[in-house]
Amino acid sequence: MNRSMRSGEIGVVNGMPAATIPLCEPQQLGTPDFRCYSLRMYSQKFNVYVVIRGVRRACPLEWLDQFCMRNFTNAAEFDDTLPVEEGRVEASFRVTPERFAESFGAWLTQRGKGEGQALKVEVTSA
Repeated sequence: MNRSMRSGEIGVVNGMPAATIPLCEPQQLGTPDFRCYSLRMYSQKFNVYVVIRGVRRACPLEWLDQFCMRNFTNAAEFDDTLPVEEGRVEASFRVTPERFAESFGAWLTQRGKGEGQALKVEVTSA
């Protein structure tokens, strides 16, 4: 990141525009100042639910975390995803809710997370 940028300017990360993190002034560094951080990590926020045996619930954070790591999926498009809490994921524009639901559902079923049943994944924009 270019250290001369200020809040609100757009930088480039891996050739794609990205929001920059506002910089703290030196006098602010002594105490935590949450104004020094951007409230947005990625451009999209998804709600993720799993439906197993007809019961819909927020997807466990552990499952989201494992899926979003490339060494589990080997899919570069999911590199720009960040599970933030149970049932919540932030993602770049390279990922659509439909593609995330399809891939995540197949991955969960392959690993037997549906308690012996096929499961359904529902992903909506938050």
